[in-house]
Amino acid sequence: MNARIPDPEFPADVPEADWTSLRAGQDVTVIEGGHGKVTGIIDAISADSRVLWVRPTGPLPRRLFLNSDPVIIQTPG
Repeated sequence: MNARIPDPEFPADVPEADWTSLRAGQDVTVIEGGHGKVTGIIDAISADSRVLWVRPTGPLPRRLFLNSDPVIIQTPG
């Protein structure tokens, strides 16, 4: 069994993120703990704001993020 290595930047007991203010078409940067950044546009967001699709800048496929994932969503401004 693989043990999860604790990441002090993204503790396991962090509550789900509140993405209710995000909208499709909005520019975002997604910061993934230990995996870098994804910059792009919100392609779609679920009605309950728990699932977010981001279309990265460039020729990359869109990415799915859950509000329980250890990510930080940044918007310009």
